[in-house]
Amino acid sequence: MILARGRAGSSSCVPSRAGCSSSSRALTVPDDAIFGRLPERQAPHIYSEGEIVDLLAAARR
Repeated sequence: MILARGRAGSSSCVPSRAGCSSSSRALTVPDDAIFGRLPERQAPHIYSEGEIVDLLAAARR
Protein backbone atom coordinates (compact mmCIF):
# COMPACT_ATOMS: atom_id res chain seq x y z
CA MET A 1 0.00 0.00 0.00
CA ILE A 2 1.10 3.54 -0.68
CA LEU A 3 0.05 6.41 1.57
CA ALA A 4 -1.35 9.21 -0.60
CA ARG A 5 -2.32 12.76 0.33
CA GLY A 6 -5.68 14.13 -0.83
CA ARG A 7 -6.59 17.76 -1.59
CA ALA A 8 -7.55 18.50 1.99
CA GLY A 9 -4.30 17.02 3.24
CA SER A 10 -5.94 13.86 4.54
CA SER A 11 -4.19 10.61 3.85
CA SER A 12 -5.62 7.46 2.35
CA CYS A 13 -4.25 4.08 1.37
CA VAL A 14 -3.89 3.39 -2.34
CA PRO A 15 -3.00 -0.10 -3.58
CA SER A 16 0.49 -0.22 -5.02
CA ARG A 17 1.00 -1.64 -8.49
CA ALA A 18 4.75 -1.92 -7.97
CA GLY A 19 5.96 -5.44 -8.65
CA CYS A 20 2.76 -6.54 -10.38
CA SER A 21 2.88 -7.83 -13.90
CA SER A 22 0.52 -9.78 -16.10
CA SER A 23 2.98 -12.68 -16.14
CA SER A 24 3.04 -13.07 -12.35
CA ARG A 25 2.05 -16.64 -11.38
CA ALA A 26 0.44 -15.41 -8.15
CA LEU A 27 -2.06 -13.38 -10.18
CA THR A 28 -2.97 -16.00 -12.79
CA VAL A 29 -6.72 -16.39 -13.32
CA PRO A 30 -7.74 -20.04 -13.77
CA ASP A 31 -9.45 -21.25 -16.92
CA ASP A 32 -13.28 -21.16 -16.93
CA ALA A 33 -13.43 -24.95 -17.34
CA ILE A 34 -11.72 -25.61 -14.00
CA PHE A 35 -15.05 -26.20 -12.22
CA GLY A 36 -16.60 -28.28 -14.98
CA ARG A 37 -19.51 -27.57 -17.25
CA LEU A 38 -22.29 -25.34 -15.96
CA PRO A 39 -25.75 -26.93 -15.85
CA GLU A 40 -28.26 -25.87 -18.47
CA ARG A 41 -31.07 -23.64 -17.19
CA GLN A 42 -34.59 -24.92 -17.61
CA ALA A 43 -37.08 -22.75 -19.45
CA PRO A 44 -39.31 -20.86 -16.98
CA HIS A 45 -42.91 -22.02 -16.62
CA ILE A 46 -45.38 -19.37 -17.76
CA TYR A 47 -48.67 -19.85 -15.93
CA SER A 48 -51.81 -19.78 -18.01
CA GLU A 49 -54.76 -17.66 -16.92
CA GLY A 50 -56.62 -20.80 -15.82
CA GLU A 51 -53.68 -21.94 -13.67
CA ILE A 52 -53.52 -18.53 -11.98
CA VAL A 53 -57.25 -18.64 -11.24
CA ASP A 54 -56.85 -22.14 -9.76
CA LEU A 55 -53.87 -21.06 -7.63
CA LEU A 56 -55.73 -18.04 -6.27
CA ALA A 57 -58.78 -20.17 -5.50
CA ALA A 58 -56.60 -22.69 -3.65
CA ALA A 59 -54.93 -19.87 -1.69
CA ARG A 60 -58.32 -18.58 -0.51
CA ARG A 61 -59.18 -21.96 1.05
